[in-house]
Amino acid sequence: MKQLEVTSDHQVPALLPRRAYTMRETSRILGVSYMSVWRLTKRGLLRSSKALRTKLFSAEEIQRFLRDTSA
Repeated sequence: MKQLEVTSDHQVPALLPRRAYTMRETSRILGVSYMSVWRLTKRGLLRSSKALRTKLFSAEEIQRFLRDTSA
């Protein structure tokens, strides 16, 4: 599986591949605004983790969304 790239201000240890992304990182990956990610989540088109207080989106979910919504 190909790892998604995110440009961010903080460094992520390279020991483990990223498996989940925050709403802000997800918006950068998808090339949309933070509010667009929030709306997609609210509409049920993009599913986030419900385990934590902070919404996290798995790399697999982001790839599924891109695959299902691409023409």
